[in-house]
Amino acid sequence: MINDKRKSYKTNHLLIQLKRVIYWELKLELRSAGSLLSLLGYAATLAVLFHYSLLPSVFSEGQNLTGLLLLSLFFMVSMVTARGMNRERESGAFRILLLSGMDRSAFLIGRSLVKTFAIALMLVVYSILYNVLLVGRPDFFYFTWLTVLFLLPCSLNLVLLGEVISVMSNANRLSEIVLPLLFFPLSLPIFIVYSGSAAVIHGKADLGPYLTVIFALILLYAGIGSLFFQMMTTDET
Repeated sequence: MINDKRKSYKTNHLLIQLKRVIYWELKLELRSAGSLLSLLGYAATLAVLFHYSLLPSVFSEGQNLTGLLLLSLFFMVSMVTARGMNRERESGAFRILLLSGMDRSAFLIGRSLVKTFAIALMLVVYSILYNVLLVGRPDFFYFTWLTVLFLLPCSLNLVLLGEVISVMSNANRLSEIVLPLLFFPLSLPIFIVYSGSAAVIHGKADLGPYLTVIFALILLYAGIGSLFFQMMTTDET
């Protein structure tokens, strides 16, 4: 009975902290909305590069378009997570966080969920831009939302990975080099799995096994990230 109450208390405490982190991170993201809006120009630039570097027949297939979105998502997440926790480090908030009783797993998960939500909004715009500029027809009323829905777990996986690597690389003087060197190879399993997302969207593959691997990856990266944050000391800030 006592153990059940303790477990219930810990769960409620974790949810309360998670709610606070999400609320705080949403406020920070809204304050720095300009950095997200700047990615719109980046999306248009990528569309132009794809248009002039690939054959027009490539864009006629939905699977190829999903692949281009996946590639764009990779660069977008690397740009969003590259800042790491510079603001928190410079203000001393990150050191205070490590010294406080805040659950570090809740901090990582809440922060990653907010960034994933922001990236999902950008993915909607990316998908519309790519359909109009590359395919030449705005048929985004169905496939855009379906594609974004499938890419959301991919975004969460990449953000979880990017957050951990950015914190690790910020402690290094060569952080600009360390981040891509670690992020690129460690994200390969994510892209190998999500490369089959277009086949599922178009009904050419089963959904069950795909979802199993997706959630297994989320649990893996969330578990590794939480373990890393739990082991961090104030000397690493």
